[in-house]
Amino acid sequence: TEALGLVGSCKRDLGDIDGAVAAYDRVLELAPDDPIALVARWRVSPAPETLVSPARVAALLDDPSLSQGHRGALELLLFDIEDKAGRPEVAAGHLARALQARRADRPYDIARQAQMFDAIRAAFSGPAPVSGGEIGAPAPRRVVFIVGMPRSGTSLVEQILASHGAVFGGGELPHLGRAMAAAGWGSGKIGHPPTPDMLADLRSRYHAGLAELETDRAVITDKTPMNFRWLGFALAAMPEARALVLQRDARATCYSNLTHQFSGRANDFGADMLDTAEMYRLHLGLVDLWRARFPDRVALVPYERLTEDQEAESRALVAAAGLDWDPACLAFHDTARRVRTASAEQVRKPMYTGSSEAWRRYASFLEPMLARLEGL
Repeated sequence: TEALGLVGSCKRDLGDIDGAVAAYDRVLELAPDDPIALVARWRVSPAPETLVSPARVAALLDDPSLSQGHRGALELLLFDIEDKAGRPEVAAGHLARALQARRADRPYDIARQAQMFDAIRAAFSGPAPVSGGEIGAPAPRRVVFIVGMPRSGTSLVEQILASHGAVFGGGELPHLGRAMAAAGWGSGKIGHPPTPDMLADLRSRYHAGLAELETDRAVITDKTPMNFRWLGFALAAMPEARALVLQRDARATCYSNLTHQFSGRANDFGADMLDTAEMYRLHLGLVDLWRARFPDRVALVPYERLTEDQEAESRALVAAAGLDWDPACLAFHDTARRVRTASAEQVRKPMYTGSSEAWRRYASFLEPMLARLEGL
């Protein structure tokens, strides 16, 4: 069943929804109580009640041996089922229990993160750590970093750029995070300052990772949302790079983080309303710093405006990425490529509006978080 589950995931990433459904359905035939397969099957396409029903999921939750991780995933599945059925009061209860289980499974220290953010700001408080002339030979490929809070629209923007004839959509590349880890930086960890030697090593490690990609295109996108933390280091190390930073309604972004379960530990703040609001605030502070330090290379992309005025905003973001216009960017949903994010299905559909209003159904439940976001 594990191999079949991987087949389903690959089919989903490639946009083969029918193939993914067939693979997950086969898993559930062989292992009807597999919680991961149940969740995956529902996420890829609404499943018939014979496969996924509230009663069936509730029965699995009655198992006292169920791990907190699986419990959180199943409660989130019930939230999604009840939300789509138009029962927000019932759905909110499942969301509360999902968040509780996720916190128990993967505790998160937001105070430690705040200390790291302070250290990053301090590292860039003085003169520019390195100039473009000190970096060395020009890079064979130019990178466009697409960053922002998770669930802010980074997958959509990458799909638009990946439709351009000169661009290869790299997806969520691990190379910058690994290079930063080699310098001692990580989730809550404070590493070496951005000295010329540190930045030269970062550049070397990052481009070594890019060399493994099977593409001859000169521009590569790196759509790892949480790379906003390391953006200043990356731009200092790679003077040819550009960055697009997604800007989406704070309430919509934070709500979407609460209602999605991520595999990456960097997103674990999303199991708590107040932690999520605080991470949003912290991210705004760093984005302001990067825009001030690299004003010609960091551009904001307003998500809501992009969905409402597709062509004008698409032209603007393509120009900000240092590219000439390509009309194929307007037909992004027709671009065939692997998308390994929570938005894999959404980017294969035409542009739509309204997703930033979903939180309003849960305004009462979200009140503690909304109060923290007031004014942002």
